[in-house]
Amino acid sequence: MSLVRIIIIAAGLIFIWQVIVTITGVPPYILPGPLRVAHAACAHSGSLLNHAMTTLFEIVAGLLIGTILGASSALTMIASRSLKRWLLPLLVISQAIPVFALAPLLVLWLGYGMSSKIAMAVLIIFFPVTAAFYDGLRSTEPEWLELARVMNAKPLAVIRHIRIPAALPAFASGLRVATAVAPIGAIVGEWVGSSKGLGFHRMFGTYRRKTRKLGKYSREGTMFSQMTIQNRLPLLVLILAPVLVLSWNALPATAQSVDADPVDLHFEVINATTGQPASVERMTIEYIRTRRNGILDFEPSGSSFVAPGVPIKDVGKYIVAVWYQDVPYWWSMRGQQLMDETMILHVFDTTDKLDGVSIKGLNLVIRRQETLLHLEYMIKVDNTVTPQKTILDRTATFELDFPSDASNIEATYTRGPEATPFEAETRGSSQLSLAVPLTPGLNHIRIEAVLPWRDGMEVPLGGELAIADWSALVSPDWLEVQAMELEKGEGADLPGFTRWSGPALEAGRRLPLRLLSGEVEAGPAEDLFTQESGDTASDAGQDGSNKEKGGGLPLTFMFGGVFTIILIAAVVMKRR
Repeated sequence: MSLVRIIIIAAGLIFIWQVIVTITGVPPYILPGPLRVAHAACAHSGSLLNHAMTTLFEIVAGLLIGTILGASSALTMIASRSLKRWLLPLLVISQAIPVFALAPLLVLWLGYGMSSKIAMAVLIIFFPVTAAFYDGLRSTEPEWLELARVMNAKPLAVIRHIRIPAALPAFASGLRVATAVAPIGAIVGEWVGSSKGLGFHRMFGTYRRKTRKLGKYSREGTMFSQMTIQNRLPLLVLILAPVLVLSWNALPATAQSVDADPVDLHFEVINATTGQPASVERMTIEYIRTRRNGILDFEPSGSSFVAPGVPIKDVGKYIVAVWYQDVPYWWSMRGQQLMDETMILHVFDTTDKLDGVSIKGLNLVIRRQETLLHLEYMIKVDNTVTPQKTILDRTATFELDFPSDASNIEATYTRGPEATPFEAETRGSSQLSLAVPLTPGLNHIRIEAVLPWRDGMEVPLGGELAIADWSALVSPDWLEVQAMELEKGEGADLPGFTRWSGPALEAGRRLPLRLLSGEVEAGPAEDLFTQESGDTASDAGQDGSNKEKGGGLPLTFMFGGVFTIILIAAVVMKRR
């Protein structure tokens, strides 16, 4: 019965969520609807599941270790009064220090692997388990303890047979609290520094949205999918949302339609490569309002066909999509255009030959973050094959020079209303194979990856296709880039970035971009012999003291606060 109640509550919350999004018309990048979130979760399920398993392991390991340490500390304090006098003040002091402030130190001490995230979860879990279990052990019925004393029971036997069973309800309460806060520790640790996990994936997604004006790709649904996974209560949304999506697609067109009169729409499909009629495998029509509303999804028969009873508004905007030889093609049309005449839709044959294909523009965003390097490729591929054909190879349409140690690779292409993911995997030492359809004209491709930072590392640029024009946006702006015939731009599109550009690259030519951290600590070069010695020494002394101390006033307050807490704890223990 409780499971049914939970499902009803979750379904009600999803319904309210969808109603709010529909009524308010809030933009999807602020609050996407549950169906959009579910669609993004399904589209990126592999990546999300991979990161979720990492975070889940950190949570379970932290919960296990924190529970063992907390229970052991509680048993130690109840068994020895002398140890209790030492441990209890330490527990009080430990809670006065914000645990989140220790996250950078844990990453510094334990590295960017799982150890620092597990340690963060342990620190958060430790106190609730210790406090709850200790209170339960201390609150044992006095009559039971008196009975054990009369029967000459040994202290360990009293703890094992009387105190521990009596404290189990309190211990269970502590575990419930620990289970609720354990994900917080793991996620915060991943935010501070990691290369894997939901926290890292969400932070990386946030960065992609900040640089969205460099391209036209938005990941609202994926961001909310990560948020949904990180918050355990809305996990039911992930369970129920795919069911709603399947139910939505299973409904007839009128159930999804806009408020309009049904119209029979006439279509004719032509293979533009041969000039002959062509039969498509699938057709969809979506109405664009504040979001995309599916109104038709069916399998046409023949090259000329009628889509019956489609609700169309004459001033509405619609997206028509057909699939031919497993390649999607999109058209944006007005309702009046759909109703007035037979729509001619052109599709193309496919080939795996790359003659007449080149990269018209490549923009590479390089962003260093602590010990990680984030790469983002935005590529314009121009397909000028004659006669017009779509270039596609299910294994690898073309290859791009790529770092061999890159991970978390995500690739999408945009020809329709939104980005579509496709397969991209590394082959050989430094090649990335892209199984992406290249339709006639310009094709926009986006690739994102992460790799460990090393001073002096190289990011290769080039590949199987010629690159007519390219540039690199690099952050932080003090990061140096070295390569042959490289030029540094005067300004960048974003603050904190520098723009670099170089010569056009022929097909097969590789240009390695060497990255150096530079001499950011040294400051600008100065002629010391022409400066006034007194002022220069004074300024240098002030700058040096600020760098070494990192700001003396905050440290003074912190140590003063810790000393005050220790003093209060000592007075409390003395009175006891």
